Amino acid sequence: MKVPFTIHYSGFSPDASTQLNADTTIEAEITSKGFSLISYYFKHQYLINLSKADFTPVVRGDSVQYILHPEDLMNIIAQSLPQGFIVAKAPEDTLMFSFVSYPTKEVPIKVPLSITCADGYMISGPVRISPRMVILNGPIEILNGIDSAITNTIESNDISDTLSTETNIQAFSDKRIRSSLKKVRIIIPVEKSKLLVVKKSYNMEHKNHKYNGEVEIVLTVPESINNVNVVLRSDVGDENISFRVQVPDFIKVNSISPETIPLSIQ
Repeated sequence: MKVPFTIHYSGFSPDASTQLNADTTIEAEITSKGFSLISYYFKHQYLINLSKADFTPVVRGDSVQYILHPEDLMNIIAQSLPQGFIVAKAPEDTLMFSFVSYPTKEVPIKVPLSITCADGYMISGPVRISPRMVILNGPIEILNGIDSAITNTIESNDISDTLSTETNIQAFSDKRIRSSLKKVRIIIPVEKSKLLVVKKSYNMEHKNHKYNGEVEIVLTVPESINNVNVVLRSDVGDENISFRVQVPDFIKVNSISPETIPLSIQ
């Protein structure tokens, strides 16, 4: 006798074909030793659960087709039947669904800041973003032009303590770009500031003239920091040697003395 089966699908991407939003009803020819026994078990529709793993994926460009051939469907139905029941004939139609499967790309998350600290306070270290990376998927020609994901701007004024908050990742202009995250957690460390004086020596030679001495650098640093990695750089101009320094991003350089020294004219 012909018995109706309701097929339910699970494990597919939410972007899959709209066909997967509803169950499918099929009929298969079932035999057993007694007609009344068949009627007893199948007076209501029988449910078959099919997962993504039951289908064979076939990639065609950006699309993926998931195919279940009649003979494989027949075996699945047979395994779900009570003992003593046999599938005499399965549906001849192949079950097949298609959906677009775009490539993925991992990019860093960037957080624009509009932050001012209260007097005597400063941002005391790198902004912590958790997680720091996000996975995007979409058309490859669009992904190739994306090097980061941007969050909404964090705005706060006169802060005097570490700021911990969540912010949303901004939507991309191309709606086909999807993000694995919607929100990220941001921690902006803030503490009291102080002045720190650092002295760096220089010793160089230019056109057979030697130059040596000391440069004094005044920095604004977090109160908990007593040592800063300061790199002294120099540039030789037509008349002077000028000095500049390289410090961590959150350190403020107030002054460099001397900023320049004259070149010897002899």
